[in-house]
Amino acid sequence: MTERREFFAEWLVPINSPPIRGGGIRLGGSRILELLPPAVTGAEKFLPPNSLILPGFVNAHTHLEFSDLKVPLGFPGIKMPAWIAEVLRYRQAQAKTGDLEILRESAIRQGMSESTKFGVAALADISTKPWLIDIYKGMKLHVVPLLEQLGLAPQSVVDRFRELETAWENARGPGRQPQAGLSPHAPYSLHPELLKSMISLGEQEDALVAMHLAESREELQFLETHSGAFAKFLIDRSLWDPTQPTCAIDQCLELLSGTTRGLIVHGNYLQTRQLDWIASFPELSLVYCPRTHDYFGHSRYPLEEILLREIRVVVGTDSRASNPDLDVLAELRMIAEKFPEVCHKTILRMGTEGAAKALGLESQFGALRAGTSPGVLAIEFIEPIGDDPVKTILTGKIKSRFWLDRD
Repeated sequence: MTERREFFAEWLVPINSPPIRGGGIRLGGSRILELLPPAVTGAEKFLPPNSLILPGFVNAHTHLEFSDLKVPLGFPGIKMPAWIAEVLRYRQAQAKTGDLEILRESAIRQGMSESTKFGVAALADISTKPWLIDIYKGMKLHVVPLLEQLGLAPQSVVDRFRELETAWENARGPGRQPQAGLSPHAPYSLHPELLKSMISLGEQEDALVAMHLAESREELQFLETHSGAFAKFLIDRSLWDPTQPTCAIDQCLELLSGTTRGLIVHGNYLQTRQLDWIASFPELSLVYCPRTHDYFGHSRYPLEEILLREIRVVVGTDSRASNPDLDVLAELRMIAEKFPEVCHKTILRMGTEGAAKALGLESQFGALRAGTSPGVLAIEFIEPIGDDPVKTILTGKIKSRFWLDRD
């Protein structure tokens, strides 16, 4: 019989309903049985002073394969093509030092462990070849692997799509249900026909599809004029020539709008009319990675414009290749710092309920509800929480974080 446990704290923060002062939670294993009103007895079930209970965080975008990095690649303010060159050097160095698959598996495991330590209950991981899907199985951290593919050469489109299809079939779970999503990498790294094929597969399978889009000025210059730093980067490595077609941002958005769920990753330089377009498709979400955005020195993120249009915007950590760690709460706190005019509850939803909705996980993650197993997290603060627990989550000094539904 599953052990039943009860916990009470100074505040219970369900996310999908108002915070409850002195509220508690009854668990059967990792499953929430009931949210409890303030307790008058059972003091032994109370968490330490200045503690609150909330659901585990949801990370809408990361690349766990870089989790072995101690510091980000490159330097603050580095341009995207130069940073990608650093990524290629890192991968080449890995290939020389040992079995690439073993090294990548180790890095992914490090990233899952780190995410759990920071209170992340679910995440979407961009999975690159050789697509190590089995590594995510049996973990307490829920991972949605997004199978990434790239390739600009027209002669490689058919072969690259076929190998992706094979990986997709291998990723099916019980009842042949898809256990993964798709990630056509970016318009500067994909032939338009390969992109269309991946989007079509996503539509057929009702799969989550994520694409890096409008991430940098260099990307926009390349797509609009076939010139600049990206063009030079690709030509120098014989990855592209000016006679080859590319997919414009507007075309990518139109393709993504046909998916069941689409993630526009970054979108740092989307134009006003493009935001208007996105707003008409509620199945699309924008993924903002605040600390990575800051690392590259991008222009101010258009968060106010996005929220004004009621576009779902959620947070991701991106990877340790551009971020010091995988802490979703640190991302939310940076938003609160940089956008003080944005409601704290709105910000918190970006890394909980909203992110779960974007990934198609809203039935289990992102909020405290009876009958679900969202990961039940406790945070203890150094100073009193006061009357606004959501503000404290985003600004208070943290003493510890710990799971209530796990050993």
